[in-house]
Parts: sequence; structure tokens; C-alpha cells
Amino acid sequence: MISDPRNTPSLVPSVPESSRQVDSRFASALRRRKRKLAEQGPLVLRSSGNADPDLLRRFFDLEASGWKSRRGTAIGNDPRDRQFYEEVARSVARFGHLQLYFLEHYGKTIAGHIGFTYRRRHFTPKGAHDEEYNRYGPGHLLIDAALRDCAEQGLAEFDFLCEDDPWKLSWTSQVRPHAHLYIFRKNSQGRSAYMAKFKLKPALRALLGKRDQPNRALQDCFG
Repeated sequence: MISDPRNTPSLVPSVPESSRQVDSRFASALRRRKRKLAEQGPLVLRSSGNADPDLLRRFFDLEASGWKSRRGTAIGNDPRDRQFYEEVARSVARFGHLQLYFLEHYGKTIAGHIGFTYRRRHFTPKGAHDEEYNRYGPGHLLIDAALRDCAEQGLAEFDFLCEDDPWKLSWTSQVRPHAHLYIFRKNSQGRSAYMAKFKLKPALRALLGKRDQPNRALQDCFG
């Protein structure tokens, strides 16, 4: 079953502190959506620490069913990305740190995420949901259930990773600094990529920022 969000850990704080992190209106809306969805059929949380090819394929297919695929950012859009995540999942699973979560409604997967657990912390680099269930907030429902499961395992933190997106801040107001690391090949292509990223792009942004109506096409090329 899915947990009550008021009793779950959040982005950074420990489990005892987490009950103060979730806004009461958000918690109320989440309970209401959960109740309406549960009235139509059972909600079940599935989890696995194995890098089973069928489970990974299940996640990739779910992610490719929505907006990420349309934008070309889904893992399944690029065989190299898919191979990368498959290899990472297998490597992490060998050391017992992989944690896959899926939320099912009436046997249908409506949300899932690839997670890693290390030193009593759970990290979520990739998540996906079925857009047909958007009105119920399936991604939040999965987090709600996963947080409860993590708490029952004795974990102290749940880290969403990356930027402080608005949907993440529904769960907590606490964040950690986020940094980017870029590695360029030591050849002409690497130098060109470096110049485009750290020289041309900032100059272009500065130029466009001085105009009343920025050229959106140029921004898109270098954004």
C-alpha cells in the first residue's frame, strides 16, 4: 500500500525531521488522488535490487511513452544511453546498491524509477510515469510509496539529485549545491566543444540579453 506523505523522509533531512517538510495542502491533494485512484483498482509498489533485463526494459519503455521521447531525451532514444544505464545498473546491483521501484495500478505500471541506495541514502537519477494518469500525479504517488519503503529499511535520506525542480520542492525545502562536471577530449573536437560551451555560448547569451527581442532560434541552438 501507499504511505501517508506526512510520515516520509524528503530530499535531505533525516526521517524524524521529514514530517515537517511536506506542505499540508500538497499532502491533502496527494491523499485525495490516491484515494480516487485506489477506488478504481489496487495500487501496488514493486521493488527489486536485480538488474533484470525485463525490469530495465519495463522502465525504458515507460520513459519512452511520454514527453521525454518526444523531446528526444528518453534513454531508449539512443542505444548508447541505454547501454550506459544497463551497465551501470548491473555494476551497482553486484554490490547490492540497486533499487528499482514500480507503481502498479490494476497490474499496469503507471510510474517507475531507477534508484541507488548507499550509506543509508536513496538516490533517484531517473524517473518516469504514464501520462494517461497525469491527473492522479503518478510520479508523486510512487515517491510517496518509495519513501515509506526506504524508511522501513532504516534509510535516513532520500535524494532526488540534480536541480531543485518545483515538483521536488513539493516534498522539501532543503537542497544541496548542484555542480556540473565537463570532460573534453584532448583533440580538435574537444577544444571546439570547449570553446562553444564556455566562450561562444556565454558571449551569445550576453549579446542576446542586450536586445529587446532575443533571437530564440539562436538561443535554442546553444541552449
